[in-house]
Formats: sequence, C-alpha cells, structure tokens
Amino acid sequence: MSAPSEAKLEAPRFLPAYFETLDAVALDALPMLADGFRFSFLWSDERGPREFTGGLDEFHGYLQQRQAEGQRHHIDVGTREGQVEVVLGHTTRHGERLGNFTFAVWLDAEDRAERLFSGRTERFGKVDVAPDAGGERTPASVLPPFLGTLDERPMDVAPMLSPGMEFAILWSDERGVHEFNGGLDEYHGYLAQREPEGQLHHLAVTARSRHTEVALGYTTRYGAELGTFTMWVQAEEQERVRRFFAGRTLAFSGIWS
Repeated sequence: MSAPSEAKLEAPRFLPAYFETLDAVALDALPMLADGFRFSFLWSDERGPREFTGGLDEFHGYLQQRQAEGQRHHIDVGTREGQVEVVLGHTTRHGERLGNFTFAVWLDAEDRAERLFSGRTERFGKVDVAPDAGGERTPASVLPPFLGTLDERPMDVAPMLSPGMEFAILWSDERGVHEFNGGLDEYHGYLAQREPEGQLHHLAVTARSRHTEVALGYTTRYGAELGTFTMWVQAEEQERVRRFFAGRTLAFSGIWS
C-alpha cells in the first residue's frame, strides 16, 4: 500500500463554503461546479444502498428531489492537499443528529468542483464518531498499517480490531450497489468472501484529529486501477479500530493513473 503524503495539512476551504451554500439555498451551489462536472453519492438508509451519479443534469435532478428542510452539514475532520479536499462530517435536521458522511472534492484551477464523491450510512445511527474533533490535524496513522495488513495478510488484521468493532462498507460495481455491515463476526465473514489476490489500497489524502481519521484513495489489482474510495476510522485508546466505514465507486475509475 502506498504511503500518504507528508505535505503540511491545510484546512479545507471549498467544502465549508459549499455546505453553507447547499444548506441555505441548494441550487445556489450550481455555480460552484466546473464544466464537465461529475459526481457519485453512495447512500444507505432504511430503503437500502443506492448510488446517485452523473453530470450536471443528474446533479440538478438530485438537488430537486432532496428533502433537506432544516438540514445542516458539519465538518468534523478534514484537510486540503493541492486541489483535493476530503472530510468526515455529520448532518443534523433542526438540530437533531442524523448520520455521518465522508465527502471528497477535486477542484479545477478556479476552485470549482470537477468531481464530488460522498459516502453515507445509517449503520452507526446518531453516534458521534469524532467526539474529540478540533485537535491538530495530522496524517493518518491507523489506516496505513491497517490497509497494508489487509493487502498483504488479510486475516492478520484481527488484532487491530476492537472487540466491539462495528463496520459498514458501501460497494458500487457493475452489479449494482451493496452494503456489508455488522460487527466482528460479520467482518470476518466479509474477509472470507473477498477475492483480494493482487489488490492494493493506495491512500492519496488523509487527515487525523485525535482518534478519528478520514482518507481518500484508490484500489488497484496487479497495477490496474479498480475504483476510488473514501474511508473513515474511529480508534479506541489502544489505537485499535472501533468503528470503520468505506465507500467505493467505479464512477471515477481511471483518474489516478
């Protein structure tokens, strides 16, 4: 697994402004998008997992079908590296917590969004996965060895997991959108059914605040690019994984080579 960049971590600048605009008047966010804009939103709720994806027309349609009255986006952990930002955050409606999300944006030279990628699940309910956010931002330190072990010796990740570990993985491929979630038993079952031969995870942008990390990256198999993912992890005091989320899409295949 490739190592994350050691560049100095900056605070995200585009996404705070984007969320503020989206929450106030959603359609006012359209001028913040570049020509040729593409997006992928992986979404899981009581109706099951699904993906919203496409270009400007599809995004306009997505905004129109949202039921966003009283909804606000809050960033917990995030960073900007060059023209890319990635964050972990949560949403509220009229002040009540709804759920957690990852969000990544690729920006053009004019700081307009060329791509947006988000993943959101209700697996963790209204849990505050970044209760100690607000600390110094540093590169991830749990995800690199966790993913490195997963790539090289998948069953050896067990000691890196908390006994009460919970996870959710949203997976989009040519067969549709799937969600794997549960606790330790379900995660071992997930590992057993994987076909990981030749597959590697590559971290492009990461950020950590206290015991919570968020990342953007991509996977390859024997060097061929597979897809793009976002992840977050909440570690316990012993730095074992307590909660873990990953969202992976084929919508942005071929952008990392």
